Amino acid sequence: MDADLPLAADQDAMGSTVCPRFLSCSTPLCPLDQALFDRIHLWGDPVCFYLRVFSKSGVEGLLSTDATGNLIQRVPEVYPDLIGRYAGLKSALKRAAACPAKSFCQRVDSDNG
Repeated sequence: MDADLPLAADQDAMGSTVCPRFLSCSTPLCPLDQALFDRIHLWGDPVCFYLRVFSKSGVEGLLSTDATGNLIQRVPEVYPDLIGRYAGLKSALKRAAACPAKSFCQRVDSDNG
């Protein structure tokens, strides 16, 4: 058995039944993970899509995605603690917040041509 693949019990702990992106996500910090603050985040690690959306436009941004109710509730709860604890994550989310949402960029490009 490959040690890198999550076990079914790990998927349940990470919220596989409530996060629409769980099976394709590679971030070490999932807001739905019950052991979230037992994990580490290194500079350059992938960042949760929903954390990036929240950093750009808050709860309103989450509501415009495929986020479930649990995600919409949990992301704002853990966000302040995450950026206070993980400097690399804070830096990545600050960069993400400075960039417009991709859907906005796509709408602007399609309107021009």
